[in-house]
Amino acid sequence: MQGEPQGKLKISSPMSFGRLHIAPLIPKMLKRYPKLDIELLMDDRPVDLVAEGIDIAIRSGFAGLPDSALVARKLAPLRQAVFASPDYGKEQPLPQTPAELTEHNCILFSYSRDSNVWTFERDGASETVEVTGTYRINNSEAILAAILEGIGVGRLPTFVAGPLLKSGQLIDLFPHYRIPDHTLYAVFPERQYLPAKVRVFLEFALEYLGGDEPYWDV
Repeated sequence: MQGEPQGKLKISSPMSFGRLHIAPLIPKMLKRYPKLDIELLMDDRPVDLVAEGIDIAIRSGFAGLPDSALVARKLAPLRQAVFASPDYGKEQPLPQTPAELTEHNCILFSYSRDSNVWTFERDGASETVEVTGTYRINNSEAILAAILEGIGVGRLPTFVAGPLLKSGQLIDLFPHYRIPDHTLYAVFPERQYLPAKVRVFLEFALEYLGGDEPYWDV
């Protein structure tokens, strides 16, 4: 509870989010707290925090804590949309409604439980569309690369797509529809006293990532 945060801090994060948004945060922390020794593990597989000695994990779409020895802290909303490249639109008419996605090659995220059943909301109504495609990938940045090549359309988190949407390299196909949000959490083992090294990472994450409108959605 006293003194400068120090010692080894082991952090787990999903691959794409970790590379794009957690990795840039670490040097800032080390400059402010030079006595920290940080290990960042970026992996999309499920991890056992206690068994693997992880101090804090970044998780998305977290619903409930089956392990009562864990605590979750909400960081930010995670939003998604369906995107295409301008080149794809030159080859064929872009879908105007979610229902028209059945006529298009959809690039699928293989780790998602609803990889081929996409849900959309508008004006209080919900609509699901069963989509198909010739390419299934377990990494969001690889989906982005495939979309940019114009082989099809894909559902992406805005934390990946945001900069390319702003630059005009991506088209948001259904700006008037909303895909149900997920949530970004920091998860850590429950302790009577939160270690200073974990506390300062939480403070950094909330300052850098937190809020109802994270910087990648601005």
